[in-house]
Order: sequence, then structure tokens, then C-alpha cells
Amino acid sequence: MPFFTSPVDSTSLFYRYYTPDEEDDKSFRPLFRYHLVFLHGWPMSSRMFEHLFVPLCETYRFRILAPDRRGFGKSDWNSKQTDRPITYDTFAADVVGLLEHLDIKDFVFVGAILSCKNSERGSSGLGRPCPILSRHLNTLWGLQAGNQLSVKTLEHFERIIVEADGIALEKTCTLINQKTMDGELRELTAVTEARRPAVLILHGDADQGMPIEASSKTAKEMLPWTELKVYENAGHGLYLTHAGRDIDDLVEFVDKLR
Repeated sequence: MPFFTSPVDSTSLFYRYYTPDEEDDKSFRPLFRYHLVFLHGWPMSSRMFEHLFVPLCETYRFRILAPDRRGFGKSDWNSKQTDRPITYDTFAADVVGLLEHLDIKDFVFVGAILSCKNSERGSSGLGRPCPILSRHLNTLWGLQAGNQLSVKTLEHFERIIVEADGIALEKTCTLINQKTMDGELRELTAVTEARRPAVLILHGDADQGMPIEASSKTAKEMLPWTELKVYENAGHGLYLTHAGRDIDDLVEFVDKLR
């Protein structure tokens, strides 16, 4: 998989890019013109979505771009060439730079929220798989609400978390706590109907990492044209525990954009 250099500060950033194989099988859907651009959550990497890539790419014929945010997965946190501070704008500029680098013009963002509720936390204890981390993942993903994941799956995600840079874990948490989305949402309320972005929100009503009342339902109230689908008994990790339904809802959403 390739790397690219951030236009912000020349940091080396990793990304995954998948295109479907050519197939004569008429049961396969035609290639969508939209790329799906997956933006992972804290403290994961693009690998948090890898179980979705094969069906979306090979069955539904999407082209998929999935970068590792700086400091996570295989991406560096910063570059020796600059001492400029890293902010949310830096993260956004990295993504924009990658889209321009690959000349991708038609795309749909698929994102998981940058939550740090369990930041009691830090990089301490993340140097090895540990029972404390497993308990946090069980709670965060809503397994206590009846969702089932194997021990091997939990261990796999522990290894993804361990790949993260310790400084990136800490500083990204600080950025999350400092940044709210109120201003951006209010700006969208003033956008004309013709320019409104299509938005689909998938949220579990058992989410303990980011309660639905304080996030998705608030966004729906501010931006009433958005589509909100609530998954009963789903936790913060519905991309994993409810993957089949996620795929169905995502494909249906993008289908309507064509």
C-alpha cells in the first residue's frame, strides 16, 4: 500500500486504495462513480473498517480510499521539517491533499467519530494487550447490550490500537476536548437547499462512548434534512457489530445520490 507526503508539513502518511476487479458477472452491480473515503476514529487506524472493504469493493463495486490519520496506523505524527502545531485543520488539510493527489473529485465520506470518552486511558497500558483494554472495548462497543464479538476480534482491535503513536494518542485527545462542531453545524443551517450536503447518520441507542441524545439527535435537530437511523441495542462499534446492516444502509444512501 502507498504513502504520500502531506502538503502541510511533508509528513509521511499511509493510505489504502482499492478498486474492484473487472467482472463479466451480471449479478455484480455496476461501478459507482463515487469513491468511498473512510476516515477512522480514535484510537484506531484504517484497519478498523477492513472487514467492510471486500464486500463494498468486490460485491458493490465501489472504489475505496482509507487513509491512516497522522500518528495512527502506519502514518507518522509529524515531520522534522516543521514545528508548526497540529490542529483539526491539519487533519482536514491532509485529507484534502490526498484527494487532490489522487485526483478524486466525486466521493462520499464514511467516518467514525473521534471519541475519547475512555481516555482514562492514555498510552499507558497500550504497549501490550491487556484485560483493562478489553473491558473498555466491551463497554464501548455495546457488548453488554447483547452484541457478540469473539475474543480474537477484540485482540485484533487491541493490536490496531497499539500501533498508534503515544504522542498522537495524547495530543489528539486534547484536540477532541478543545473542539466542538457547533459552529460548523450552524454554518450548514444557512446553506441553500441546492448546496446542502447529503448526510446519513447511523447511531446505536446503547452507545456509551457518544450518547445519541448529545450528538446525532442534536445534529438532526440542527440539520433536519439529514437522515438518522437508530440501531436498537447497538453500541459505539456498530460498524463492527452491525456490519451487514451498515453496508446495506450505506449502499442505499449512495444509490440515491446517483
